Amino acid sequence: MILTGRIQELAVLRRTPDRLVLGDEDEVELFLHASADSTGTAETLRVFVYVDRDGQQVATTRMP
Repeated sequence: MILTGRIQELAVLRRTPDRLVLGDEDEVELFLHASADSTGTAETLRVFVYVDRDGQQVATTRMP
């Protein structure tokens, strides 16, 4: 379960040239800019999850 307002370790499910798709066992998916994975090979990333101004969950590697 992806929890808003928490730092979590999420799996990298897919990669595109400009974004990563992160997720969990509940099949919830969040997007993150591809530059967040400097190695380009990470299987998981530690991210902070918050709600943006449109009410969507968003992941960032910048910690609060």
